[in-house]
Amino acid sequence: MRSRIQEPRFLKGLRTLSAGWTSGWIGCLFFLPLMAADDPKAVDMEGLMRWHEGVCEVVDQSALRQAFENYLAATPVSKEAAERRSLLLRDCSRQLGPGVTSPQDLGKAYQILQQLAADPLDQNRCHNLLRAVVKASMVLSGQKNPGASEAALLRQKEILSWNVRIERKQEQLRREGAGPKTIKSTPVPVSTPSKKALQLSEIENELARIGLGDEVSELQVRLELQELALRFLEQGDYIEAILTVRFYRGLFADWSPSLRLGQEAMLEIAPEGGKANLSYLEFLATQSQQTVRDLLSSCTTLLDGHATIEASRHLMAAFARGGRTLEMISYPESSRGRILYFLQLQRHLDQLLAEKDCEAALAVVMEMEAQASDFDGASYRASIQASKSLSGIHLAAARRVGQAANMTEMLKEMKLAEESWPKNPDLPALVKEFAGSAELKHSSIDEFDRLYAAHRICEIEQERFRLEAALRDLPVRRAQFKEALDEASKLRDGMERSRRFLDLGNRVGAWELAKTLSLRYPDQEKLLALQQEMLSGVEPLAEGLAKVARIEQSSPGVALGLYLNLQHRYPKSTLADEGVTRISLLLLKAGTSSPGLSPNPKYN
Repeated sequence: MRSRIQEPRFLKGLRTLSAGWTSGWIGCLFFLPLMAADDPKAVDMEGLMRWHEGVCEVVDQSALRQAFENYLAATPVSKEAAERRSLLLRDCSRQLGPGVTSPQDLGKAYQILQQLAADPLDQNRCHNLLRAVVKASMVLSGQKNPGASEAALLRQKEILSWNVRIERKQEQLRREGAGPKTIKSTPVPVSTPSKKALQLSEIENELARIGLGDEVSELQVRLELQELALRFLEQGDYIEAILTVRFYRGLFADWSPSLRLGQEAMLEIAPEGGKANLSYLEFLATQSQQTVRDLLSSCTTLLDGHATIEASRHLMAAFARGGRTLEMISYPESSRGRILYFLQLQRHLDQLLAEKDCEAALAVVMEMEAQASDFDGASYRASIQASKSLSGIHLAAARRVGQAANMTEMLKEMKLAEESWPKNPDLPALVKEFAGSAELKHSSIDEFDRLYAAHRICEIEQERFRLEAALRDLPVRRAQFKEALDEASKLRDGMERSRRFLDLGNRVGAWELAKTLSLRYPDQEKLLALQQEMLSGVEPLAEGLAKVARIEQSSPGVALGLYLNLQHRYPKSTLADEGVTRISLLLLKAGTSSPGLSPNPKYN
């Protein structure tokens, strides 16, 4: 009769609580819903932070800022869903307790863990923990209750041991009944082991192998649970790390479990020679979770007091420490939006200052002062006023040398005034004042021809007041001037749209738009700078597109496969979509023109 394997201690407790529960407990492993890896609510913190000697450190400050802005632009999960999951997590943690829990409480915690694993917000956290817990329980139950084959071997060993002892007793009696031994010069041959003794030796070896296998299996599941707890800590899943440690204590009845993951893992948790065990890992997770909550609380308080800059620092610190926690992903959209809007204003202000758009920059400074009580706009106001004053000085100098009929020096001073403040409202008046100067007009026409030939449309726009007056009576050049201004306007709008994509968290769209503009206007240096600015975070996409572009004509089939791969990895990529469409049409036309799908020479 086959022996029955007893249930793990926590499942035994679970059955006593749930009378009539007859479904197979292992089945839960395979029917829990798996969360998509690219779920928009998931926060990828990989490569941003690291643990070293018990301290959480920033690895890449620039990447952290970008991830933080993406977080601000993302839609938070509903407060109700987050609170439901948070309640389950607290119940499970409380059921397990800080010590070695009883089988009955372990069973209750297991039930809650099943609910957590099936939660859409789980992102495979508790699902992976559930798998590890079930695996550990199976190993432990197999050790405590040997299977049918092991039980049979033990019975055979018992029978054979008895028979071998009888054989040895009989042999001893025969030797004693044979009388005194005669001493001979030849050595006494060693007796050959009997068949039963050989069988007993084989069974003992097999049982020793099974015992060693049990020890290896237990060590494996211990290491898997410890590794899972450390991984949860590393990626900021602090409550899950705490649950893993507490399940470990309950399963192995180990009050203070030691860490067995090697020196490198120990150095993550504690300094060399320090206390590095699972209990300390639980302490770090508990401390980190509380730190995130404290930072979020202070952020809310600061926002209520309109201290937006300090609130932004606190929220970013909370994001760096626990970007995947429920508290972070459910933080109110209105609070995120206020901080994001202020960061966008700051970026817009920097852009306006770089372009010397003084009036627009001053308006943004005033808006930022209204948004944040801790924003000091004095330095920005001083910089704006300095640009205005410098432009006014050069404009006055231009008028003075113009009145002295020194048109060459006047043109030089007017350019300096335009560089300091391109939209100085006094510029058109000065140009109108000296509109009758033939030398100024000819110099302006020559300058326009040079800028237009070099396609330097941004400089044409910057000097529009002077150039427009000089080209008023020249229809062809006036049309070219209007065309250049239209292009400059489209370029500026495109750059602004690229930055808006970035503000909304669409880094792929921001970079691709900057790249498209660079291809359309290859001689604009500011576009190259913009494209480089938007590149961070999408380097694999940029490298993939460059690679496929090199083989698109020579190997269209391979190129299509690469484009499809990029399309799958970056669903928001317009360039990948266009590549798939373009190569598909190319292969389709090639296939209709020849039986073997070789490209038509027309398309090579």
